[in-house]
Amino acid sequence: MPSSGPSQSTRPFVNNPLRTGGLIISITFLLWTFYWHAPSTAQTQTRPSVTPLVDYYIGDATGSGGRWYIPDEWYQNIPQQYPDLEKYIDLRNPREPAEAAQQALDIALRKKLFIEGTNIPLVIHQTWRDCDSDSWQPRTRASVEGWLEMATGESAETYDQPRMAYVYWDDEGIDKFFQLYEPLISSVSAELPYPVERTDIFRVAVLKWFGGIYADIDTNPLTHPALWVNNTNDLTPWTDSKTQQTFSVHTPSSPSYVAPENSPFRPHLFPDSPVDMTPATYKKIMDAFRPTKTAVGAIVGLEADTDPASDTYWRAGYSYPIQLTNWAFAMAPHHPISVQFLKQVSGDVLNATKDLAKIDPLELAGPPAFTRTVKTHCEAADESFRWDSLSGASDPVGGRGKVAAGDVLVLPITAFSPGRGSWNNMGSQSLDHPNARLYHAAAGSWRKMDLKVTAGKLCRSALGRWHADAGKHKGFPHVDEQDGRALFIIDN
Repeated sequence: MPSSGPSQSTRPFVNNPLRTGGLIISITFLLWTFYWHAPSTAQTQTRPSVTPLVDYYIGDATGSGGRWYIPDEWYQNIPQQYPDLEKYIDLRNPREPAEAAQQALDIALRKKLFIEGTNIPLVIHQTWRDCDSDSWQPRTRASVEGWLEMATGESAETYDQPRMAYVYWDDEGIDKFFQLYEPLISSVSAELPYPVERTDIFRVAVLKWFGGIYADIDTNPLTHPALWVNNTNDLTPWTDSKTQQTFSVHTPSSPSYVAPENSPFRPHLFPDSPVDMTPATYKKIMDAFRPTKTAVGAIVGLEADTDPASDTYWRAGYSYPIQLTNWAFAMAPHHPISVQFLKQVSGDVLNATKDLAKIDPLELAGPPAFTRTVKTHCEAADESFRWDSLSGASDPVGGRGKVAAGDVLVLPITAFSPGRGSWNNMGSQSLDHPNARLYHAAAGSWRKMDLKVTAGKLCRSALGRWHADAGKHKGFPHVDEQDGRALFIIDN
């Protein structure tokens, strides 16, 4: 018999009061949740950013290869003081980071806009993959915001300090920099298997040509760079407790800050540049540089400060008992350290007898490689100098800076590595200590882990055993006779 109407299971949904009521309640709840909790479009647009300087100078700015900021006051009085710099008055918007960096270097050298007590320009250099700051991690944005505050003076802590130039380089900017200024390095870097190695080379190369301060993008400034050198605590003479030799700031015996006569520039890469990027112009900039003879030309900081007579350093993963960091340092343009480092890395790559992928990236161009260059330079400048004397173990709490080779200021571990925990502390003090210049968050985002190298370091820390002749044995450190490094052998 035909059905007289729809069954309960087929009855239209709207005719079911329970279901209809549930649907209305659900829709009402969703609408209430969205409109009550979600900010309106107007609210979203007017909400202040927690990193407004990053938004303005990185995210919303334009340019190719990076971003930059040069303080307005740097351009003031240029015609009266330096007629040949008048061209910069109308060129406040370079198109490339290299153009901005050269312009900042020119003005800084002429007007002596340096870190106090040094010949180092007040120019900050940082690098990251791209300029899409919206995609960055919040802590990365916060770190860059801190450096931009230092440069622009846009905070209560930095308002009374001198403004600084800021140059940010992305991957495209680094590529063009190498092609223009370091063509040999450009070809060498193409052979490197790990991105971090290329970045490690760039950070030194960019200071070779433009000078200033390099800081990793995961560092947070604690002290304005203009105040990094304390005349009382860092520049007073110091004595090696073992040899009783005294060292102080003086004019280096070897020539410093000398631009090459035959520049490898390839200016055709900037055919329409508003800034003159020719080798002759750059040489003119450097010829106008009149460095103070008794002033610091390079600032570096300790990463490891351990007892050289023990195996603590290689157990902790270091290559030297006294090892430098490379996440931050500062140099005058063409300081011998930068020149020697690039020659060292190029030679190591071109003369490598094994697959570059099997070499620890840190040993090739990272902190151990940087330490080797600085150590070699300082020891060559003064035969009485001992690298291990830079340890702050016997210094007052927090350490002090020590000048080597006449103009290389080596800061204690608290300067660039404060806030370490109780394990492997090595004398590091808190972030608010007067000697703390910056904090390193150690994001390590560039690094590609090599399981063999990482496993070897873990074994070295947990199971390793010191043996001075262990170079012939797999899994033990080999002591390099030339520079005293403990190299952990992973392969035969």
